[in-house]
Amino acid sequence: MKTLRTFIMILAMGAITISCEKDDDFTQVSAFENALYTEVNKYRKDQGFEKDLILQFIMVKEAQDHANGLANGSITDPAGDINERWHTVESKLGVNNISNKANFSYQTDTQDAAAIVAAWAADSIGHIILNSDLTQSGPGVGVTSDGRIYIMHMLCKWTE
Repeated sequence: MKTLRTFIMILAMGAITISCEKDDDFTQVSAFENALYTEVNKYRKDQGFEKDLILQFIMVKEAQDHANGLANGSITDPAGDINERWHTVESKLGVNNISNKANFSYQTDTQDAAAIVAAWAADSIGHIILNSDLTQSGPGVGVTSDGRIYIMHMLCKWTE
């Protein structure tokens, strides 16, 4: 009897495991990506913005995929690739009212998020982007085999 119960329990657990659907939009946010997100919000607060940007996981996944593609050399047309990623974001969010689309594409050898955001803010275009009317943020990082770091940080305005 105990063997039959054990067999049924194992069979049930196996069925549950097999039936679980993988969520392709689920992504992990690394500590460095979270630090970039935090530093961007800190900079914006210092500039007078009251609300933090929302960490948009679909944008994080697309930014990570873009940064990884740059790091491993599989992206030959970065501008075309990021354009396709914006289309994917719009499609997955199910919205067509995304505005102020902007992104930072950055290569570095440091994980000092504060220094990176300060460099973006010191750049005239970066300053404009960081001080734009934005609501969403999606940082992504890719690392080469020799340790160079590619960052793609997607930012936009989207309201429900």
